[in-house]
Amino acid sequence: EFLMKIQILGTAAGEGWPALFCNCTACQKARTLGGKNIRTRSSLQIDDLLKVDFPPDSLSHANQYGLEFHKLEYLLITHSHSDHLDANGLEFLTQPYSVPPRYDSLRIFGNDTSISSIRTAINRAYSAYPGFLNTVEPYSSISLDAYEITVVKANHKPDEIALNYMITKDHSSVLYACDTGYYDSATWEYLQDKRVDLVISECTEGPNRADYLTHMGYPDVLEFREKALKIGLVDTGTPWILTHFSHGGGLMHDELEALVEPEGFRVAWDGMVVETG
Repeated sequence: EFLMKIQILGTAAGEGWPALFCNCTACQKARTLGGKNIRTRSSLQIDDLLKVDFPPDSLSHANQYGLEFHKLEYLLITHSHSDHLDANGLEFLTQPYSVPPRYDSLRIFGNDTSISSIRTAINRAYSAYPGFLNTVEPYSSISLDAYEITVVKANHKPDEIALNYMITKDHSSVLYACDTGYYDSATWEYLQDKRVDLVISECTEGPNRADYLTHMGYPDVLEFREKALKIGLVDTGTPWILTHFSHGGGLMHDELEALVEPEGFRVAWDGMVVETG
């Protein structure tokens, strides 16, 4: 019996890959090769009940992977960027689009910017439904039945406190570190007494070092993992999966694998299922 079934529903940065309007070499190549090189916007689902982020590709994810979002009980939003939060799409959980409507059975968590953009998009009395929309702060934890959620401060948006989430079920924990650069010292300090069994982290820039602090490429991920090892968040055997790739990184799926697998990383593809336990 597996403790958590984790499905990685999308593995691209905001523009997708092949990117929406792009005809660069990396996008041309992905179109030609297809398969794992076709990447939609990033999201994560755990079991049938919990989802992290709600990208514009959510409808196609549901249809492609046979997901039943009417069963979702918890939706955790990392930040308000449109590739992670399609706020307008959440209107479809209300009447008459959803029968029955879901605002009384789904609980949504996010920072104040994300929650207020959902409130604006839905713009109905439903948004005031008790327990439906919940603002969360970094360094807090939330108990959601079988899941314990630890809210981690990401290093991503200068004008907004972006979030990462550590999700624990039956003493098995995954850290989803998407849309973040190298954590700041307060975040590392907070994680010092924590421990995870799996990390799924971004690697937006592929093989290249990110030339800004709000994302990571492979050299940054190596430093991130080194710090995580140093504080005991992971050990040398902890599985680590890379996701959230931009076409700017240039490498196809198998080329990325060839680069990172010798160091013990795995490369995510759309629809990849990971089971912990």
